[in-house]
Amino acid sequence: MVSQSAFDPLLRKSVVEFFRGNRLELSETTEADLVLEHAAVIGFSGAEVRGVLGIGMGNATLERIARSVSTCSSNPGGDDWLGEASNQLLGRFKNKLYREGGVAVSMALPMVLRGLQVHFVWGSTAARSLHTFGTPAGRISVWLDLLTQESLRLSTPVEVDCGPLEGEMLVF
Repeated sequence: MVSQSAFDPLLRKSVVEFFRGNRLELSETTEADLVLEHAAVIGFSGAEVRGVLGIGMGNATLERIARSVSTCSSNPGGDDWLGEASNQLLGRFKNKLYREGGVAVSMALPMVLRGLQVHFVWGSTAARSLHTFGTPAGRISVWLDLLTQESLRLSTPVEVDCGPLEGEMLVF
């Protein structure tokens, strides 16, 4: 069986690349007691794995990040950005999971949660991981909750040549 620790580097790499593409540098922190006021979660499933990826942060952090990454004059709402961020993060994770481990998954639609305070109370379950990052705008948390079948094995990296790279703009 594949342990959670095999997925963590793929998730961390996805998060760093996503935020770098949005002109925000991250540094991973060990602070895990962050209270989230906004969160977005998105599910995924495959033949031998299923789970949820989430991203969350405080209100002030979300406002600062949404304002800083906006490329249009009508600044999108922070919750809209957060939902799209979870979608793009999972897309990057999904690509890495396939390319580096040979595991294919399908994605669900993101759900944005607001008007709440999320506290993580997971204990020592090995199938869940929480990563907290510092940004100039504030702290964010990204988590992964996985269920894998005993038969899951990560394969050798898969060569894929399927068009533009993640984050590249396409003009039609």
